[in-house]
Amino acid sequence: MRRIFTALLALSTLFEIALLLLGAYLAYLSSGWHQDIEKEKLQAIIWEGKIAEEIPEPFLNIMQDYAPLYDLGEHILNRFLGKDSYCPCHQLVYTLPSERDLRARIEHHISLYAKIRRGLKQKECLALLLEKHDFLYGNIGLESALKFYFNKNSSELTEREWKIVFLMFMNPIYYNPKTNRERLDWKLERMEMY
Repeated sequence: MRRIFTALLALSTLFEIALLLLGAYLAYLSSGWHQDIEKEKLQAIIWEGKIAEEIPEPFLNIMQDYAPLYDLGEHILNRFLGKDSYCPCHQLVYTLPSERDLRARIEHHISLYAKIRRGLKQKECLALLLEKHDFLYGNIGLESALKFYFNKNSSELTEREWKIVFLMFMNPIYYNPKTNRERLDWKLERMEMY
C-alpha cells in the first residue's frame, strides 16, 4: 500500500513539473524573446487591423448572437463545452503564412497569436478578417461580397441578408447562396427558431 502511495506521489510530482515546464514554454513563445516573425511584418499586420473599416453594426450584432467573440482560452473552453464562440485574432493567424512542420507551426501560431493580441482588440481582428475574407467568385472583403450577392451596400441590407453574410463569413462554400441554397435556407430557418 505504501509503495502505491509513493508511486502516485511521484507521478503527481512529475505531472506538476511537466505542467510547469509547459507553462514556461508557452510564456516564452508568447513573449517578445521568441522571434518568429519580422518586427516590420508584425507592425504591418497590426497597422492594417487598426485602419480596417469599422464592422457594420448589424453584422456585429448577429455575430454576438450566434458566435460571440472570445479570447483564445475562453474560445477553446467554450468549444470543449459545446458552446458557440469565435476568436477573430486566432482566425487571423490562420490567414498568415506558416511553417510546414507541425511543431514549428504550433509554436509559430501560439507566438503570433500572442503578439497580434497584444496589438489588436478582437473587433479590430474581426474587421481585418472581414476585409481579407474570400467570399468566393473573386469577392475579397465584405463590400465586394455585398455588391456581388445582393447588389446593395451595407446600409441597405435586411436582417436576413446580414445573416446570410454572417453564415458565408463562417463558411463560404457550405453556405454559398448560389450553389447551396437549400442548405442555406435550412440554416436560416434554424437561426430564426432560436
